[in-house]
Amino acid sequence: MNMEPERINHLKQLVEKRTGCRFSNYNPGTFQRRLLRRMSALGIYDIDEYEAYLQKTPLEYQTLLHSLTIKVSEFFRDTEIFSYLEQQIIPALFERHAQQNDRNIRIWSTACAYGEEVYSTAILLFEYLQRMEEKERKKWNITLLGTDIDQMAIEKAMKAVYPIKSIEDVLSTHPDAFQRIIGMPEHMQLIPEIQDMAQFVCFDITTVKHLAPPIGIFTEYDIIYCRNVLIYYDYQQKLDTLRRLCECLNPDGYLVLGKAESMPDELLESLAPVKHGIKIYKKGPADHG
Repeated sequence: MNMEPERINHLKQLVEKRTGCRFSNYNPGTFQRRLLRRMSALGIYDIDEYEAYLQKTPLEYQTLLHSLTIKVSEFFRDTEIFSYLEQQIIPALFERHAQQNDRNIRIWSTACAYGEEVYSTAILLFEYLQRMEEKERKKWNITLLGTDIDQMAIEKAMKAVYPIKSIEDVLSTHPDAFQRIIGMPEHMQLIPEIQDMAQFVCFDITTVKHLAPPIGIFTEYDIIYCRNVLIYYDYQQKLDTLRRLCECLNPDGYLVLGKAESMPDELLESLAPVKHGIKIYKKGPADHG
């Protein structure tokens, strides 16, 4: 198969120009494997032939982008992360914001895939708010933003519809979070009160044009998720991205990484781990054990 590095780099440039998403610092091996998988699905075994197909079929750019990005996600993935959020971080956020007389909590999931991470957080926030008196609850403004470079994933996340088989564990612990859908017996949808807490937009976190998604009024987020995406970038891109995300955090905000990811030594002075064994970092000195 004609897969010389210069041909792959040329294809990367075409994809970047057409989609606006950067792949120059994407892990070369991962890019090639996923490219080959997409080509094989089309019965194409030469990169020049595939490039010609792209030119004739512009919609293929979006399909290729969908193939290049990782879509392994589930509700409450890595339970220790969400347990710590529920038991420690969320109560601390509400307490701090109340003391500051600022009842705006802002959370950003930078590679949200089909929305499970965003909605998992929304469920926890919704349940926390439900324990308040109605008068106090109405004072709070929650912003949950999910972004992804894949428009197809964003559109699916906005629907908040999931197969029952994929949410069985969630239904057992949070039974009131979902509702039945007429005509779709094998799927369920998040209740409007939770679904409406979140908004989604297509955005590439490696872009140099914007520090944060233009849709967001604020860049000072209380929590930013960047899980299981940095492992596909080279070291410099990873470092640059984390620095930018750190700028988007509140002074006491939290950055959440994936299990296989680590914080570069250069950033440990400004992003301190909150607890051994979990990948949550606080901007500034940690105050949790």
